[in-house]
Parts: sequence; C-alpha cells; structure tokens
Amino acid sequence: MMAVLQSAIVFSVTPKTSGDVKSVLVELDSVIAHAQQYEAKKKVRLESLRKQLRGGQSLEARYQLNMQLYKEYRSYQNDSALAFLSRNLTIARRQHNADREANCLSLMAYQSASVGRYPDAELLLARVNANGVSRQTLYNYYTALHYIASEESYYSGVKRLRDSLAVVAGQYEGKLFALADKRSPAYKELLCSTLFNNNQLDAAMRVNDDWLAMTPDSSREFALVAYYRFLIFNAKGDVRSAEYWAARSAICDVRHAVMDQGSLWSLADMISGSDINRSYSYIRYSWQCSLFFGTNKRTAQISPVLGNIELAYQKKLHEANVWLVIISSCAVLLAITALLMLFYSNKQRHNLAAARNSLKHRNDQLQESNLQIKASSERLAAVNAQLHEADQVKEAYIAHFFAICSDYIDRMDEMRKHTNRMIKAHQVDELYQMTRSTEQKDKDIEKLYDHFDSTFLNLFPTFVDDFNALLRPESRITPPADGKLNTILRIFALIRLGFDDSGKIAEFLRYSVNTIYNYRARTKNGALSDRDNFEQNVKNLGRIK
Repeated sequence: MMAVLQSAIVFSVTPKTSGDVKSVLVELDSVIAHAQQYEAKKKVRLESLRKQLRGGQSLEARYQLNMQLYKEYRSYQNDSALAFLSRNLTIARRQHNADREANCLSLMAYQSASVGRYPDAELLLARVNANGVSRQTLYNYYTALHYIASEESYYSGVKRLRDSLAVVAGQYEGKLFALADKRSPAYKELLCSTLFNNNQLDAAMRVNDDWLAMTPDSSREFALVAYYRFLIFNAKGDVRSAEYWAARSAICDVRHAVMDQGSLWSLADMISGSDINRSYSYIRYSWQCSLFFGTNKRTAQISPVLGNIELAYQKKLHEANVWLVIISSCAVLLAITALLMLFYSNKQRHNLAAARNSLKHRNDQLQESNLQIKASSERLAAVNAQLHEADQVKEAYIAHFFAICSDYIDRMDEMRKHTNRMIKAHQVDELYQMTRSTEQKDKDIEKLYDHFDSTFLNLFPTFVDDFNALLRPESRITPPADGKLNTILRIFALIRLGFDDSGKIAEFLRYSVNTIYNYRARTKNGALSDRDNFEQNVKNLGRIK
C-alpha cells in the first residue's frame, strides 16, 4: 500500500518502546484540540503559493508552482490536488513535453484511485504513453497501476477476479522493484509493504527499523513509517505497541493538516472497547477530515468503526443502567434509615440549638466588649505615648529656652555697660557704626539654629537617616555637618514637632511663606511612595520611648 499519510511530527524525544501509550494519547488529544492552528499554517502556505501563481509567471514557473500546490493538496483536499495536476497536464501539452504529460496523468490516476474512483483512474492511465519516459515518470505510472490492481483485488467479492488482480498487482510490483533505488525511502516503503502483505512480519519490521532510522522526525514521511509499524505490531498481536505507533502517526497527520486520515480512525477502532469517549472523539475528527478531503472510500472505512463505537456505547449504557438500579435501591434504603434517624435526632437538635444560640449570643456580646476594650486600650496607649513624647520634647526645649534667655540677659547687660562707657567717652560715631551692623544679629540667629539643631538631634538622633529613607535616592538630603541641619531638614524637623502652619515655620526660619511652601512641595515630590501621606509619615519618625 503506497503513501496515503504523508505528514510529520517533531518529538523532543523519540521513544523506541511502547511504554508511553498513555502520554502519547494525551499528546494526541492536545494536538487535535489545536488542529485549527495547524490548518491555519497550512492555509498560509497555500495562499502564498497561489499568490505567486497569480503573478503572471512563465509557463515553466507556473508548472513548478502547480506541482508544489498539488503536493500540498494531495493529502489535504483531493479535488484541488486533481485541479492543479490538470492545469499542469495542459501546460505539458503546450510545451509538447510527453514525459510531463505522462507523469501528470499517472499522478492524477493515483490521486483518483486513492479516493475510490477506480474507473476514472483506469481511463487516465489508458491515455499514458509510457514509451521513452523518464525513470521517475515510469515509477509513478507503475505505482498507480499497482495501487489500482491491489485495491480492486482487496475489495473484490469474486474470488477468481480477486486472484487474477492479485497476480497483475504482483507483476507491477516486480516492475517497481526493478525501477526503485534500493537506498531510497520509496524502496524501503515498497519492500516493507510487500513483506507485510506476504505475512513476513519479522522481516517487515527489520526493513521498517532501517526506514525509521533514515527518516527524520521532522519529515512528512515519518507518519507513513509509524503507520506501517502500527500495522506490523497489530498483526503480531502486540496491541500496546500498535496503539502507540498509530497515535504517533495520527499526531503527525494532525500537525501537518492531513485530511486523508488513516491512522486516527484505526486507532479509534482499537481503543473503542477500552476508552469509548476518546474513541468517539477520534472518529468524529477523522470523519470531519474525510468529508473535507472529499473521499467516499475513507467514509466507507470509517462507517464500521462508528458502528462498533455505537455498540460499545450501548453496552456501556446497559451496564450503567444496571448499576443505576442497584445504586437507586441502596439509596432508597439509606433514605428510609436516614429519615428514622432524623426523626429521632430532631428533638435533641432543637434543644441543642436553643442552648447553642443562647451561648453564641453571649459569646458575641463578650467578643464585642473585648474588641471595644482592646480598641480603647490601643487609643489610650497611643495618647500616652504622644503625651510622654511631648513631655520629653517640652522639657528639653524649656531647658534650652532658659539657657538661651539667661545668655541673652547677660549679653544685653554687657551691651548696656559697653554702650554707657562709649557714651561717656563721647564715642558716638563708633556707637552708631556698632548698632548699625547686623553681624551680631546674624551670629545670634545662627547660634539659635545651632541650639535648635543640637536639641532636636539629641531628641531624635536617627531623624536624618529615617527622613532620607522616605525619599528616593536622588532626592535624599545630606546635612552640612554632623549635629547640624540645613533649611529643608529644619522645616521637616519643625513639622515633626507638630508645626503644620507654613507661616509659623517661615517666622521661625526667617523665610517667606511662599518659600517654605515650595520647599515642602519639592521635597514631597521626591517621596519614595505615598506622596499624600509624606508629612504624616515624617510626624511618625523616631518616636521617643
């Protein structure tokens, strides 16, 4: 039997045993579920070739493109494959190329026979002039003759005619062996098929092993090799291995959008007794493919399998009905027992329910009281912590305040004495220059800021690091020196102490309100996250314990 399945599958690992039947069936399910994707890729290739064909090519270019389209369609859609061969037959006649004409007629005959149109195939072959044609054309010619004779012999109901056709098929087979290159895959296929048909299964398997070794997993021929392995294992009675290789072949067909399915419906027939749902899924997909391909022959082959599946379904349904009766009877007995137990336990349940509801109500009240107490405790703890911190801050700043005031009193008294001496000495000009200068004021302000910085950092020693942790790296602030703060740090130090009003901060730092607002906004823009709550996060930094 010549090439019917011509597609391929790519496996990351190609197992040589049949131990992975379950996993390969799961993979086949997945491939069928994604069949539309593979068909879409096929349609893209077809459209690309058709687009080239519409480009006004030369006769020779059109012949080559038609042949490529035939090869794409021969296992995808029978009528289209025949149409492109027919176009090439016309081109071959216009070119007066007898070899190409004979080759197109032979391929058309084989394509027609593959869907059961044997009379059409015989008429086409009758028009072939095989004299002087090339070796490949002659091989295709005898391939079609051999296929038709073999198929008609197989399906014939008359023994004498069947035997006669088998002899004719054998004669054509001999011519094919004479023409085939013994190193080619076509020769391996022919030899494997011949040995299998003669029931020489071990020899056929050895040839198939050689054929498999020379066939890449990525080639379209892999499906055919796997299909013959399925046939050989099935004939030997090795059902597990047969299922495995049928599945491998079917996966290959689906991935290459082959519509002339052979492996899949055979696999569906094999597993119909053990996995009826999967079998039905496979045969349904195979049926849809055969309808698309356009072959009555494959439909006739699938119909008995559908009958077997229907019988299996009926058997399974009968078994299910028997179990349903048994289970229903048991369920009725259990229901009666349950009703008696329910009647007895209902009184106890009502009593328990009343007690449980009363207890639950009291538990809910107790739980609600506990939650209120817990919330009050947490609020009280937070208030105490804030009061404790405020007391510490107040004590520290009051001490510094008194120290600064005492220092200012001493300095003012010293200033009074110095001024009095200068007036007595009539040093009015010097006194005027001294009181005109703001140098002393600037020093006093700087000293005030130093006092503020040292006191604040003593209370919150980690403030600078904690503050920078709230900012993005590029927005972080470096103090001018250890124990000192810059303007931005002083603004947010005051916010940490509870000063929210930009006006009060501006008065203390001697800046305009607008400048303070801009400093605050620019710093918040550099927040690592949660800009809106940035100042609230600053207020929570370094809580005093």
